[in-house]
Amino acid sequence: MKIIRIDYYNYRIRKGRADILLQKGDGTEYCIPFHYVGADERLPLHRLSGNMEDDGDLVFNVITLNDCHMDKKGREWIPLSNLMGLTLVRNDSLHILHNILRFFLSRCPEDGNTEIIRNAGEMLDDVLVRIARQEYVSWLQELLERKRPLVMDAYVSPADPALVRREMETLEHFRVRKPDNPLDEKLIRGGKYSYEPVDYEVFGCTIKGIPIIGDSSFLSSLFEEEEET
Repeated sequence: MKIIRIDYYNYRIRKGRADILLQKGDGTEYCIPFHYVGADERLPLHRLSGNMEDDGDLVFNVITLNDCHMDKKGREWIPLSNLMGLTLVRNDSLHILHNILRFFLSRCPEDGNTEIIRNAGEMLDDVLVRIARQEYVSWLQELLERKRPLVMDAYVSPADPALVRREMETLEHFRVRKPDNPLDEKLIRGGKYSYEPVDYEVFGCTIKGIPIIGDSSFLSSLFEEEEET
């Protein structure tokens, strides 16, 4: 059974600056304020925003803007512009940065906040590029572990580990793929960037089309090639 956790994303806008309330840890470490719901405790359904996640716990994200009644003990207002220099713990930091920025953009009024929205959008763009790069490296790791790439109607041989390691160091072929409008509604609501696919031949793979069913000689030749490698 999942443990239920509530994460609190509390923002304020003052004098042309946007802040988020973070819980202080050791040194420069911070985390999103949170609360584990006890077995005999009732969920505050009127406060839950509908933003749910599963990071091992079942997480409800409560989002507030300019709420002066939240608990500030052991917490500190941090300008959104300073987020990139912080160490965020208890979850993947890029995931938390993504949440902080997209939740803020979903709540920030446009009237009078053009500059704040622009700056937060630029930060969100940077975070989404980093996430796409991280996912690209994970894909390369799968190639390095010699997991066979899947191509429709074709056989693909395992990649050359040396070429994959070189790509993981240089990211020479990484190209981010963005929506047409980086700040469209889908992105604000949780959409992410991706990366352009890379030809498997770059990593030393060979691709052979699968012939008509019944040609056993083709499959036999493929198994012989693998045994040689």
